[in-house]
Amino acid sequence: MTKPINWDQLSSILSKHQIESDSQTILIVEDDETTRTMLRKSLEKNEYKVREAVNGREGLEKVGRSKPGLILLDLMMPEMDGFEFAEKLRQHKDWLDIPVVVITAKDLTKDDHERLKGNVEAIMQKGSYSKQELLSEVGDRIKELESRS
Repeated sequence: MTKPINWDQLSSILSKHQIESDSQTILIVEDDETTRTMLRKSLEKNEYKVREAVNGREGLEKVGRSKPGLILLDLMMPEMDGFEFAEKLRQHKDWLDIPVVVITAKDLTKDDHERLKGNVEAIMQKGSYSKQELLSEVGDRIKELESRS
């Protein structure tokens, strides 16, 4: 059984991170075009500005041009993966406050979790989800972040 994203919750968490639909952007760093498009369309339906990058290198370039309010990050990508992206992102003092939510199909090891520790707000698995289930899971993670804020 699937459920839709609770967009009120998404809006609330984005607001807590000072993301306003008319002034800031969500950056999706994801090499899978289907996943990237699904996330973009869902966010745009709710009037958020969205930029996309197909790998970590391109993602860092886009952050350098215009700082996003939130980053949705895949881990397994060509050229520069999400681990390296998160590490390099946190090396810039002006980017330390950008919340990062990891969405990955990778089965994370203890070492993987250690590499991400302190660099991301949340980690969610996408491997066995349909598009709708993935969006539902994103909504659930946003609710968790909201409850901690």
